[in-house]
Amino acid sequence: MINGLLFKFRLLLRKLVIISVTVLMAQTASAQTKYNTWSDPSAPKPTSSQNSGNLQKLIDELNKMVGEAERDRAAAPAFLRDLRDLTRRYDVPWRVDLVNETFSDGDFTANPVWQVSSGRWWVEKGFGLRAAFENTTSQPQSSSDSQQKSQGNDDLGKQLLGAILNQALGGNQQNRSNGGGGSTSSSTQSSNSKLAAIHLDRSISNAFSLQLEFTSWRKDSSLEIMTFQGNERKMGYRLLYRPGNSTGLEIGRTSRFGSNTIQNYRQSLDLEDKSTHVLLWNRDRVGNMTVSLDGKQLMAVTDQSFQDPFSGLSLINHNGDFIISKVALKGTN
Repeated sequence: MINGLLFKFRLLLRKLVIISVTVLMAQTASAQTKYNTWSDPSAPKPTSSQNSGNLQKLIDELNKMVGEAERDRAAAPAFLRDLRDLTRRYDVPWRVDLVNETFSDGDFTANPVWQVSSGRWWVEKGFGLRAAFENTTSQPQSSSDSQQKSQGNDDLGKQLLGAILNQALGGNQQNRSNGGGGSTSSSTQSSNSKLAAIHLDRSISNAFSLQLEFTSWRKDSSLEIMTFQGNERKMGYRLLYRPGNSTGLEIGRTSRFGSNTIQNYRQSLDLEDKSTHVLLWNRDRVGNMTVSLDGKQLMAVTDQSFQDPFSGLSLINHNGDFIISKVALKGTN
């Protein structure tokens, strides 16, 4: 049995090498500028997608055989690890479409159903899903604000006069202007909060590929993307973009043991250029995560803290102005 498995391994590896070389040759064929390879014009020509499909089919078959060999202990563990590493380089495990949202219908409350957890979200026609906070620190004071301030000074004078009279009358008069005490209302607290959150309940495999296309319109903010577990939406992995910060990106996790940073991208990112940027966050079956921005990989880290599927996806705007034009999420079987 062992000899039979090794023979199949050799055949599969040989096919894998041949197809890999074919794919590479097809990708570099455009670099030939003087001569082209002659071929029979009547013969069917395999496309690059067909070659990629054949390669993926071989990888799937090889992964299956490696799993059987591990189960039956039919080969040395080091040899099987090397095979796993080899197939992982070419494997594309995310083949199930989970979300493909462009917000082109103008309605984020249906098909699929996004639910607002806090703040205000709306669809900006021709752009996408938006949540924005205004910068109020530099706004001039209005005439009504001045009148309120003057009125407040008058009220303070009245309160002082009333206190003097109250003391002169033996302290039997009650302060009727405020009922004897004061508190900040919950509505005032919520209005001062600079956070807008929205989430999508959707079963997401532990291995996923998330593509987010967005524009950012102001600094001094952050955009948090989270794959969460549970109804409370607190535990899971998060990817954080910080405009203008010395650490432009952060991968973190929140578990029952607390919140931790897994890896930082220790360079500033300034994407506030009125252009659409593409953020790609991949996680494979063994916990390897990569983050790419506009086609360039910026981060790579491994974490296996979460091994179960996720319950959904959250987008959290911290004091910013972000427009999400596309959310494409893929998973595994």
